[in-house]
Amino acid sequence: MNSRERIIKTLKRQPIDRIPNGLGGCETAGLHILAYEKLKKTLGIEDFKNRMYTFMTNAVVEPSVLEVMKADIIIVLNSRM
Repeated sequence: MNSRERIIKTLKRQPIDRIPNGLGGCETAGLHILAYEKLKKTLGIEDFKNRMYTFMTNAVVEPSVLEVMKADIIIVLNSRM
C-alpha cells in the first residue's frame, strides 16, 4: 500500500496496513529543533543544516528524514503566504 492509498483509506475509515506517519505534516505536528537534531543523529543522517519555523521553533523536516521515516504526509507551503 502506498502513502496515497493509506491516507485515503484512513479518511474513509477502511482497514490499512499501518498507521500513517505524519511527521512534519504541519507546523504544529513537528518536532522542536533540538529534538529534531537528535532524531537525525539517531537515524544516521549527517545533513546538519537544520531550518526551523518561527512558530514554536519547530524544525522543517527535510526529504532525507521523511524518506528514512517512511512519511506518508508532508507539508506543502503556499509561497504566497
